[in-house]
Amino acid sequence: ESIDDNGERAIITNKLITETSTSPKALVVYQKALIPLKRTKAKKVKEKARVPSRAELIDSIAVNKSSGLEFAFLTGDFNPLHWSQPWARKLGFSGSILHGYSSMSRTLEILMRSRLTYDVSKISPISISFTAPLPLPSKAGVFIDDNTFYLGAAKGGIAYLVGTIG
Repeated sequence: ESIDDNGERAIITNKLITETSTSPKALVVYQKALIPLKRTKAKKVKEKARVPSRAELIDSIAVNKSSGLEFAFLTGDFNPLHWSQPWARKLGFSGSILHGYSSMSRTLEILMRSRLTYDVSKISPISISFTAPLPLPSKAGVFIDDNTFYLGAAKGGIAYLVGTIG
């Protein structure tokens, strides 16, 4: 879709479209990757997104140590960051992390079941930001506050993803 290069970093945006003959543009995903091009002075660390204390817990998900590898077998995306503890540690994580699309699909499944009663006609544009890596293994809750939903550790805790419906 586009490349934005300012000399210090490049942002590559991919546009993925899934459609059928009856549902053109049924799913449109904009995937962005930030690639540092040169080292700059450390900037102030941005505060991590949190689940608001007023948000309602809808349901929770549990992911085990092998959830990353299971997602790799499902999708063909075998990035070792999602299933190899030593590899993930080498990249600066405490261990392997769940693939963002796996956490997104698990969250959306809970929203479809609990809020949209599996009625796809109720789906309006959904926007999702991945705000923190979900470590494996973990248990996380799906929370909702008005039209914003969260996958997070707990009320007031870190949000792994934040999204809006509508």
